Amino acid sequence: TRAAGKAAAIRLGESDELGDRALDFFANDIIGQQRNRETIAKFAADEIAQDPPKEDAQSEIDEDWLNMFSDIAAKKSNEEMQLYMGKILAGEIRQPGSFSVATIVLLAGLGGHEAHLFQKLCNISMGIRTDKKIDSFTLVEPYGKPGNNDLQSLDLDYEALSDLRVAGLITPDLTTQKPFSWATSVKFEICNRLAAFTKVHDKDIDLGSVGVISLSLSGQELRTILTLAPTPDYIEKLQEWLRTKNLQMIYILSDGTYVVATKNM
Repeated sequence: TRAAGKAAAIRLGESDELGDRALDFFANDIIGQQRNRETIAKFAADEIAQDPPKEDAQSEIDEDWLNMFSDIAAKKSNEEMQLYMGKILAGEIRQPGSFSVATIVLLAGLGGHEAHLFQKLCNISMGIRTDKKIDSFTLVEPYGKPGNNDLQSLDLDYEALSDLRVAGLITPDLTTQKPFSWATSVKFEICNRLAAFTKVHDKDIDLGSVGVISLSLSGQELRTILTLAPTPDYIEKLQEWLRTKNLQMIYILSDGTYVVATKNM
């Protein structure tokens, strides 16, 4: 290979040394890319080992998807990004089709600033499972209108939300109206905990619609690989607002019992 490189350099009128440097660069680049791929594969293997699938997937991973993933994985040397890529690969192994190519491309171009803001938003988001997908959104009605900087106390002012919108992590409209009729009939997930809304008193009130920030399809897919942590101030504000609706949020424990959610738990 080195002899061929030197011959090519001579043919192009370049020095042997230039051919050597080109080959060294080429070899180092290949080794570095393979190291990145294998690191991500190791993260994926560890992820699956921690939570092995109960049964084989019903289909194979799409070859075009895998080729695209491999190309992007080869160029990711940041450890945090490699961990995210490993979680995506593990999720795709468990259930092919869980992550779109668009989501991988979006993650590849995501900057640290946007990733930090997205983590904050997801920490106050909830997800409702529908047809094997999770509808993820943040209930913002307790605070007001995001476009008026009403989420500024949570470090999610208008500018921050605009950055998330430009990054493709939330839908174009900062706030959408969502019917709240599901509130007393559907269990949901918040910060990886099963939760629900229950009545405080045995009386009915008109729940109407509420304002939410909806995650984009890619945002919803990426949310599944994050480690989420409750935001105490948000939980407290949410509970205060729910009481005006004759509701409260509860956490459903593994034994079926429940506890009322508070800012300290």
